[in-house]
Amino acid sequence: AKGADPAFEKGMATLLGENKFGDGKSIGYELLTEAELGRALGSNEFKSGKMTKAWYREGAEKVVKGQQEDGSLKTGDQSGLVAHPVITTACGLYLLGPPAKK
Repeated sequence: AKGADPAFEKGMATLLGENKFGDGKSIGYELLTEAELGRALGSNEFKSGKMTKAWYREGAEKVVKGQQEDGSLKTGDQSGLVAHPVITTACGLYLLGPPAKK
């Protein structure tokens, strides 16, 4: 069996390491991207070497923690796209959609 592509492994290490994706400025985009990648990989966790991220569980926790009384999602800096709760909420709901199939 062939191992993972070196470029993919490098990208995954960056995602999980100190230079990880998500600087807090676009939590909606982060949730959407993690959901797409997780579903494409068919996994609820991202792994690279010894690093692991339970993207579905951690993302769901962010959504629940950031949920406002009116049901919208607000997290982090409220500038740019994040200032529009409809977009951030839609991305959060997308993440909560069907988990990765095993």
